[in-house]
Amino acid sequence: MQRGLAYPARARWYAVAVFFLAYLISIVDRQLLSLLLVPIQDDLQVSDTLMSTLHGFTFAFFYSVMGLPIARMIDAGNRRLIISVGIFVWSIATASCGLATEYWHLLIARTLVATGEAALLPGACSIIADYFAPDERGKAMGIFSSGGTFGNSLSMLAGGVLFAAFSDFDLVLPFVGRFETWQLVFVAIGLPGVLVAALVLTVRSPGRGSSSESAGVPLAVVIRYFRDNRFSYTLTIAGISFYFAGMLAYLAWTPTLLIRNHGMALGEAGAIYGLVLLFFGPTGTFLWGWLADWLQRSRGRTDSKVLCTIFACVGMIVPGIVYPLMGNVTSTILFMAVFVFFASAPLGTAPATIQDMTPGPMRGQATALYTGILNIIGFGVGPLLVALLTDNLFADPGLLRYSMVIVLIVALVIAVACLGAILRAYRQTVAVCARWETA
Repeated sequence: MQRGLAYPARARWYAVAVFFLAYLISIVDRQLLSLLLVPIQDDLQVSDTLMSTLHGFTFAFFYSVMGLPIARMIDAGNRRLIISVGIFVWSIATASCGLATEYWHLLIARTLVATGEAALLPGACSIIADYFAPDERGKAMGIFSSGGTFGNSLSMLAGGVLFAAFSDFDLVLPFVGRFETWQLVFVAIGLPGVLVAALVLTVRSPGRGSSSESAGVPLAVVIRYFRDNRFSYTLTIAGISFYFAGMLAYLAWTPTLLIRNHGMALGEAGAIYGLVLLFFGPTGTFLWGWLADWLQRSRGRTDSKVLCTIFACVGMIVPGIVYPLMGNVTSTILFMAVFVFFASAPLGTAPATIQDMTPGPMRGQATALYTGILNIIGFGVGPLLVALLTDNLFADPGLLRYSMVIVLIVALVIAVACLGAILRAYRQTVAVCARWETA
């Protein structure tokens, strides 16, 4: 039995709750830029492509570069402390976006946000996986990951409310000058994360199965395990990454779509999209995580989390094509809600697939590899391709909707093909992982 399972249920679910909160604020801080894109563009005079690079590729690149060395420290050291420091760094960096007066100021701040956030998923997923058995991880990861969907919603809702509240607020500070409304929003959103950084230190850290809290596993052993199971890891991570490319392209550009194509004000677009994310995002994440656990527990499907991710990707296609193309606001919101329900499902099942096929002492590094690649493809490529198509192929900001649909279709076809091809090999790798942990 995993040592984490020996802890009281209260301790295990408290850890999930704290990491849920940490994930929520990480996504709020990360996604706030997509809501504030238009006023930042107006103030700093930058194109869709440059803003998408700032929102996506820059974040993804530094997240990936810093992720593996941070994860190596997580697998060998004090996971809670490393996560706490990461939260502190990204929170201060988010607030510092409010001091930006040039594009390159935002660029530097986003690199620090990415560096700090690179500590959360490897550390939190490692601790949660040590606390819960494989047939409970879908639910636990679903609740944890629903922090991301709540975060997406809160970034729209809170960002829109604060933007409206600060619109008539005139703040001028010595040596800094006058704050624009979008700058004040960044400061107000970023600083509360410092309190969450302290809260993480109250989480009780479980043992790591077959290893101690501080021992770690030699890097050569980790590399050999990944190499021996490279087919499973390669196609699983590729499939999930292309799902994220389609999902994040829509997440990044939907507020702008509502503003450009439906004539909404920024606050109105944030409120509508935020409410859709609030009600349908967590519901999809939790229900699909529960379904994956049920399939594994009652049907013996150790590949249940991959199956549920495939079903969710297929479910995204029709509503994802329809809602950007609708001219009627009511119909747009209806199909948007269906899309969000399916699009949020893999947020819980996808990271759990990596935990199920990776031994405890390697989970931080496996998660960093997984999140690094999916951030490059998802955050880096997905939103950027939409901007490149809009700026160069269509050369018309009003045709953003067609760019979104093209990127979604291509991304989801690749995702389903990769995940469908991996089912048998994935089951074999899960069995290898179980033997490794009991050896």
